This record gives sequence, C-alpha cells and structure tokens, in this order.
Amino acid sequence: MKPQAYFLLEYQPSDEAGPPHIAGELNHEEYEWPLFAADPDRIGIKNDYVYTIVDPEIKSIGFDFYGEQSYMVSEQFCDLCREYSVPFRPVPLTLVLQGQQVGSYYFFLPGKYVALLDTERSEYEIDTDLETGQPMVDQLFPPTPVYKKISRFVPRSDETCSLFSCIEIGKLVCSGDFRDAVLERGLKGMRFTPIQDFTYDPWAGW
Repeated sequence: MKPQAYFLLEYQPSDEAGPPHIAGELNHEEYEWPLFAADPDRIGIKNDYVYTIVDPEIKSIGFDFYGEQSYMVSEQFCDLCREYSVPFRPVPLTLVLQGQQVGSYYFFLPGKYVALLDTERSEYEIDTDLETGQPMVDQLFPPTPVYKKISRFVPRSDETCSLFSCIEIGKLVCSGDFRDAVLERGLKGMRFTPIQDFTYDPWAGW
C-alpha cells in the first residue's frame, strides 16, 4: 500500500479568496480559548464573535480558509471536515464587510494534535535549555521535544486523521485525500505544500 501523503495547509491569497492580509477588528479583546486547545469541545464559549473588515480597499472576499494559527473558515470547509470525520470545533463568526454580513463563517479550532515526525528518518535539531543544556520538551504535548529546526521532514507511516495540527511545527497538516477533495470542490484560499518539501526553521532571519 502506498503511504499516505501529507501537506502543509496555509492560506493562499487570490482575487477570489481575498488579499494577503484581511485587516479587521474583533468585537472582543481576546478569545475564550487558548491558541492550542487539545480538547476544544470542553471549553466554555459564551460570547458572540464579530469580525469587521476595516480595509477600505477590500471590496469582496470569498475565502473558505484564512489565517495562521487562528483560522477563519467557511460553512463549506466545515462540511468537508465533517465528511472526512475531522475532529474540530466550529465557533460561529459574523464577518462584516462594508456594513453587511458576508457568507457563513466560523473560527476553526482543531480537535486533533498529532506528532507526525518520523524521528528515525528525518533530519532535525532539538532545542536545549540554555541553563541546563538538556533537551526541551513541549509543555503542552509531552514527551514531544521542542524542535529548533527540521531540515528534512519525513512523516510517520501509520495512518492518522485527514486534517490536524502537527505538534512539531504548530501548523495545520492534511492528507492527500483531503487536499484532493478541496481542489475538486474548488474551495478558495488554500495552498498545499508537501510536508517533505517543508523546512521548519522558526529562528531563520533573526
């Protein structure tokens, strides 16, 4: 059996989806959930969320996926996730452009976190504590270490779900089947990079 292919899922701006940055104002100073929530269904969410686009140059948007770490998605994207049994929590979001609500949108909270890296076949550096010199461990997802750099990312061969947050890099990753479904349905605003072509180097340029 051919091993499953995995792809980094990121926002892709376009004339149809939207510009690179959709500047706006949220009606609350902060979210009711942490950036990484391993079990989002257990979080009490009481507020209504409204995101008002303030950039006067933006005349229309049509994305099905937008954001980095904090994600806005369309009803169609949520429907696809349900079809593929993706664990997630949709938080209703009112998106306002030029005084009018547009589309049907949600904040997307991933419900699955996966340590995808095959540590025996990949090439990487583990970050160390400056005081002790010991390898650092991800405090949210032990015993996964904190990676300083991943220059060659080889995914594990065992099956996992179709869309999840990859613990090692803190980004969304999807299966090849999920990517194919997105492309077939013409959902907008998504770029897919094969995980083996991705270099994780959070300190690059510093």
